[in-house]
Amino acid sequence: QQDLGYKNVFNASKAADSIALVQAIPNEIKRIAIVNGKNNPDSQRYVDLLQSYEKEIVENIEFNQQISSQDLFSQILLANRSNERKRKLSRRISKTIEGKARIRNDIDAFLLIGNLEEARNLKPALDYIAEKDFSVYFLNDWTSNSTFGKFEKDLEGMLTTGFPIMIPSNIPIIEAGDYRTREFAIGYDTYEILLLKFGAVNLRGYSYDGLSGKIEFTKNKMTRKAPLLKISGLGTDLL
Repeated sequence: QQDLGYKNVFNASKAADSIALVQAIPNEIKRIAIVNGKNNPDSQRYVDLLQSYEKEIVENIEFNQQISSQDLFSQILLANRSNERKRKLSRRISKTIEGKARIRNDIDAFLLIGNLEEARNLKPALDYIAEKDFSVYFLNDWTSNSTFGKFEKDLEGMLTTGFPIMIPSNIPIIEAGDYRTREFAIGYDTYEILLLKFGAVNLRGYSYDGLSGKIEFTKNKMTRKAPLLKISGLGTDLL
């Protein structure tokens, strides 16, 4: 999050989300394949961020929906090449060869970058094509205000970040429904910050659990800490 050089600035940028998510990737996961949603102008910035944490970018591909999500992951994982080798060998020995397609083994995890609708398309396709359970991380590009449902079966096992207002959680009824947007969360938190800053509250070392994340006060800075979200069969949990 950029220091703008002014007092009393609440910077609610996407940078907090990307940093929190990359920091959550374990050290043993080194080789990352990135799948970008359509027209992502921040792709190189995310590559630079991952490399600053000593991650190797194995693939960096845009999903433009000109091909299906299953075909996309077949290309990334080289599953089509394995199937083609099986067909050629079958013709050569005049026998049908059974078994799953072999996939490449130089990818440790996938980073999906896009909106929630794209993630709901991509994650099941990866699960279907892959022989193993890859670690999957999702970075929302903020191009839509889609919210998480109570159960997201297509996204199970995925780790992401997000605004608490965008997930099913115990928030006041006034923030429900049409108010579940990032814009509302930022405006609401800004109002709460003003009340705290100019009220009779000592904010040194104080933190506030806002609708956009945890707001921490240090000197004249207000920093938003993006919470991690884990998708499981039991629902979407704040970590």
